[in-house]
Amino acid sequence: MPVYNGGDYFRLALNSALRQAYDNFEIVVVDDGSEDGGEAERIAAKGGKRVRYIRQENQGVAGALNRGLSEMRGDFFCWLSHDDLFVPHKTAMQAAYHARLGKSDAVLFSDYDLMDPAGKVYQRISADRERLMRAPMLALLSGSINGCTLFAPVEVMRAVGTFDPQYRYVQDYRFWNRLLRDYEFFHQPESLVHYRIHPEQGSNHANAVIEGDDLWVDMMRDRSESERVQMFGSSLRFFEHMARHLAGSPYRKAEAYARDRADWFRGHTPVSLVIPVAQGQEKQLRDILAWVDLIQDGNLEIVVAAQRGVEIGLSREDERIIVFADNDARQDDLLNIGLDVSSGSYLTFARPGLGRPNHAPSEIASDMMTEGAVAMVAGGNTHAITSLDIAMRSPGTEALRLENLMLHRSFVDGGYRVKGAGTSLEASSCFASLCRPELPIWRKRG
Repeated sequence: MPVYNGGDYFRLALNSALRQAYDNFEIVVVDDGSEDGGEAERIAAKGGKRVRYIRQENQGVAGALNRGLSEMRGDFFCWLSHDDLFVPHKTAMQAAYHARLGKSDAVLFSDYDLMDPAGKVYQRISADRERLMRAPMLALLSGSINGCTLFAPVEVMRAVGTFDPQYRYVQDYRFWNRLLRDYEFFHQPESLVHYRIHPEQGSNHANAVIEGDDLWVDMMRDRSESERVQMFGSSLRFFEHMARHLAGSPYRKAEAYARDRADWFRGHTPVSLVIPVAQGQEKQLRDILAWVDLIQDGNLEIVVAAQRGVEIGLSREDERIIVFADNDARQDDLLNIGLDVSSGSYLTFARPGLGRPNHAPSEIASDMMTEGAVAMVAGGNTHAITSLDIAMRSPGTEALRLENLMLHRSFVDGGYRVKGAGTSLEASSCFASLCRPELPIWRKRG
């Protein structure tokens, strides 16, 4: 419990911690240089042996939390601000929920209620559990994590490091942003904290807006392409959502950043075209590359994966990625090598002698980005098909081939590799890992 000039709010907060139904706990009160004539110390002393009182020079909330984290002896870290309240069963419910999860490094957070200065509860703040189940990172980007609802293994907290004392108002979200690089938040769908809204709280300070603006920009910038797609289907949709989310906030700099990034992705859809080339297919390769030159797609990366001994014969090799495999490499080996070295957000294929894509790759990728699709099949009829149709070899899917497919990079980052290249889609061997009912609809275009 960090406290600074907490007054009666601190007394109420400490009592809520002492009245926890869970009985195996300690309370570490860190007085961050209060100028209250020793009132915080007197209130803490009334809490008995369960309360350890520590006083330090004022370092801000981050410094107080760091001191508490270093001094605590328990296995789990909870945080209660001096003006908020725990409900009586908060600790017991979270300890039980953590045990049921069976994941030792899980970090829990819960819903919470807002209360006014007098302690009257007037609104519940509930996270969108269904969306968080699909994309846990949304807990951070939606501002759903209230630090006082936290229940975290101390090993995780200490592994992440310390709260950064240079930030007086957003030290918690800076810490959560780093925590999410290696660990995961789990939402407990019940209200366990009463969060007090009052004029004296630090979040009302003008500098809090400055820190918050920079925080939101950094949280957006730190998300990988795969993370943005996991949350909203594409980078474009991610930044569009963030711009809308921030529009109702005081963070004008962060909103402008989100809109600028959305505008950039509307005009830049980086695609990798992977071309496996065996010996004797040099002419067919040149036909494909001539088509690429004709469409003049500046967002297209060409990845040629060739058997050793193939004469590439390109005049502009510096603009293409060329990688050679062993002479006996199969076509699926070549495709997988191409996937490994590609860098585009979206990936598609062209095989010498088996035709070329029916549409400009960036055109298809742009449709995918707009719709939030992670896989699309181009060509054939215009009706929609699903991954289940492919797995069941439904009518209209038997003639589809690898060169009809475009994937988002997240499949490759997640370990997807092609098996059985050169077969029709009817065999499903190329696409076994993609034929899952939960895969978004794949659309066929005429």
